[in-house]
Amino acid sequence: MRKHRIILLLNIIIPLIFGLVIYLLLKPNTYISELIYSLFNIRFDYYISNKGIIRIFIYNYLCDILWAYALTFTVYYFVNSFTHKYLLTLFITNMFCVLIELLQYFGIVSGTFDIFDILLECVSSALALMYILFLFHGGKENENH
Repeated sequence: MRKHRIILLLNIIIPLIFGLVIYLLLKPNTYISELIYSLFNIRFDYYISNKGIIRIFIYNYLCDILWAYALTFTVYYFVNSFTHKYLLTLFITNMFCVLIELLQYFGIVSGTFDIFDILLECVSSALALMYILFLFHGGKENENH
């Protein structure tokens, strides 16, 4: 059980760290980068000059994919003992992704509403859930977990 908890925590922490690095290095005018600047007086102004598809994907979508992935593992961690833990994990994660985008759409939180974000986040959470099934159950349900 301890091994499963460590795997879950690593699948939460590592994507969030990568997302933070992307925000710090590629998005210098965000809340996160401004917070780091105000706390440590360090400013990250590294830009990828190439305007290609990879840069657009990393800049606009990879952070959302990473946090949806981490959110899926987080939700699974808390609902693991529930009867319908997989459906519940997918439902909560996807509803949260939609909620965040709707809050952006209505200007309640900062950000830009993008339907493609919702699609990528839902796909990311579904893939993360399939990975959870593979990691902990070898693709099969195991009640001892």
